Amino acid sequence: MKEFDFHTWLNDTAEIINENLKGVSEDEANDRFYEILAQEIDTAVIYYVDAVAIILSLGAFSGYEESEFFPFTNISQIAYHALYEEATEKLTVNSSPDMTTVLIE
Repeated sequence: MKEFDFHTWLNDTAEIINENLKGVSEDEANDRFYEILAQEIDTAVIYYVDAVAIILSLGAFSGYEESEFFPFTNISQIAYHALYEEATEKLTVNSSPDMTTVLIE
């Protein structure tokens, strides 16, 4: 069975976001952050086997009845939601006049 390493994925995603935020204004940074994060999550959950690995890795088996996306219609939606929740808890956009970066907490 395929395994998913959340911390590796998170570090790689933070690097990709940081690269894409170079030269972006503070006003644009937050929108751009969520666009890129959504793209990276889409890529991570596109295949069934990857979605199952994400769900198993993150323990995403229940508790999503309160989600705005509930009810889920496929396994990739559950994996997407779980990955989004974990990533947004760990990644923070740090904006200053000189630079915008994503920090891992």
